[in-house]
Formats: sequence, structure tokens, C-alpha cells
Amino acid sequence: MLSNVDLFGEGFDVPAADVSIMLRPTRSLALYLQQCGRVLRPLEGKAPAILLDHAGNIMRHGLPCDERAWSLAGDDKEKEKKEAPDPKTCPKCMFVHRPGPPACPNCGFKYEKQSRVVDQVDGVLNEVVDLATLRKERKEKAEAEKKEATKQRNFENAKAKTIDDLVELGKVRGYADPEKWAAHYWTARAASLARRYGQ
Repeated sequence: MLSNVDLFGEGFDVPAADVSIMLRPTRSLALYLQQCGRVLRPLEGKAPAILLDHAGNIMRHGLPCDERAWSLAGDDKEKEKKEAPDPKTCPKCMFVHRPGPPACPNCGFKYEKQSRVVDQVDGVLNEVVDLATLRKERKEKAEAEKKEATKQRNFENAKAKTIDDLVELGKVRGYADPEKWAAHYWTARAASLARRYGQ
């Protein structure tokens, strides 16, 4: 048994090795295939290799024997996809294999057939609109409502004849300090009238 960290993952040739316990996750397909390759070297009389993947690399990259399309143009790592479908894991013996067989090739466990019945529910169909247009309409509606609310508040403020009327109005609106707001508004209104009439 050889225990190592990044020493025998690639370029190490011991064809007699037939079991690999992988504990290191990797996003590199090349490194993953090299790691698997340590126990896939042919040797006369050798039993099939066993890969014990505790890092999820097989689910990430597929089985090492999957067919892959190679190119000298390089890969787009953001769009990298496996050519083969995701492997299947037997819930009984944890054997990982290509999907398709109705039973596990290792222990014979029979898989339950997945139902293909589509559930149907009653509903209402709505017309799909452009999201940008919908957002614009909502924004315009909100701005119009805000403008109308401001206009209504200004109208109510103008109707107040005394500072006491403003205090009552502030209480109705739920202001934290209606007296302070009333005094501020009353002073501002007086200053505006003075500027308008030159006093």
C-alpha cells in the first residue's frame, strides 16, 4: 500500500497496482485521468482495477473509460461538459457504472423503474410579456403613484390654516414628531410667502 499526496498521481508506473483510493477532488480532467491510470496499467493475470472515489471525481468527470472528443484547439473551461451521461451508483454495493442497465452489473441489484407519468394540475394561462417592458411599466406606475401622493399631501398641507391644523395633520399621518414637523413646515411656508411678496 502506498499513501501519498501528489507524488504518485501521474507518471508513476507500477502495473501491479490494482486498487486506487482517491481522496483529492480535482476540476482537471487530465489530472483525474492520470490518477485513474495508475491502476489501469495492463499486466498479465491482473484482476480488474478498483477505484474507490471519495472525492466525487467520477461524478464530476465521468468514468475513466468514457469516450471523449479531444481537440488541439483547447477547451473553454467555463463551458466544459462531459460527453457521456452522468454515471449511476448502485445503492446496494456502491458500484459506479454507465446508466442504462436495469440492474447493477456488479451485484445484480434491480433498479426501480422511474415513472414517466406527468402530473397535471388545473391552472390559468397568462400571456408572457417582455421582462424589461414589465419592469418599466411597474417603475412608471410607482413613480406616478408617488407623484400623486406628494400632490395630495401638498394639497392637504395648503389647506391647513394654523400650526395646530398642521400638528393634527402630522398626527393623522403617523409622523414621529408632528409638532416639530408642523413648526418646520410653518416656518418654511412663511419664508416662501415673504419671498413671493417681497416682505
